[in-house]
Amino acid sequence: MDLLGQVIATMRANRTWLKADAIVLPGGFLRLRRPIGHLPAPERALSIAVDPTIKAAQALLATLQETSPGCLLITGVLADPSDARQRVEQVCVALSASKVVGMARKIFPTRGESRGRKCTTPNVEDYRSRERLVTLPSGHKVLLSACYDLFGLSETTDDPSMRYHAIRRLRSGSQILGMGEPGFRNLRRQCLQNWADMLKAEAPPVAIATIHGFERPGLDGFWQRHGIAAASASLNGGLAVGAAHFEDWLPEPGQSTLASNGVPKRHLTAGTGRKAHRLAPKDSFSIEQKGEQLALVRLFEAVPAINQPVKRRKR
Repeated sequence: MDLLGQVIATMRANRTWLKADAIVLPGGFLRLRRPIGHLPAPERALSIAVDPTIKAAQALLATLQETSPGCLLITGVLADPSDARQRVEQVCVALSASKVVGMARKIFPTRGESRGRKCTTPNVEDYRSRERLVTLPSGHKVLLSACYDLFGLSETTDDPSMRYHAIRRLRSGSQILGMGEPGFRNLRRQCLQNWADMLKAEAPPVAIATIHGFERPGLDGFWQRHGIAAASASLNGGLAVGAAHFEDWLPEPGQSTLASNGVPKRHLTAGTGRKAHRLAPKDSFSIEQKGEQLALVRLFEAVPAINQPVKRRKR
């Protein structure tokens, strides 16, 4: 919380950072006292809103509202599960200075998260939830992604990938249905269809991901090409941006940006030939303590979405 306070104070003092739409923090930056996955949608926001950590973050965000009116705080949060069979809960939460405005609980687990004694179990309602969408002060609609959920933007019902097949358990109400049980495969396919229908209906021009982390800069290339850039291409060239922890050291401002804009549709069919399409920051600053760099904060400006039809050669 001290680190977040320093970030916000520095933003307030820098005219380049006026009228910011959102501050994006990494996955698991904050921790909730209670899980929310088992709760119905209306009760989730209430549970998050009363959490002391969330209230403290909102109090800091309130000090930024004079220079950046309406600026949101988008952060990854973790919560210990109430069920010992479940892994730690991962959620992307969007906060205004006064309320919880959106949230996205993880729906595309990795293969490792969906196997073993403990599993990440998505909730079927989350595949069509409009709570995953928030509107920035600039008026642009944003899709929230809890880490690997960003890869789900390029998932299709016609050709589901390993992301889809990694979903091996699903929660529907109070019931948990697993791979091999009657009705599971149909339920999983319906979840993917609901996800595709929601994306088509809402057509968000921006996607934001709260990413958990990398050991060091340079090991994020797979994420950049197949997660960030592919998300931009899926959004018709829209803006895709993420924030992450780096364990060993922080990148240089123009390195490992985890941001893309204007990526053409053909990127989605480029396979192993996908390029990084890194978006460079407009500005940046560091937070340091006793000579140690604690945070790198970067400012991205981009056209949220552009129409980029695939050009066809004349015959």
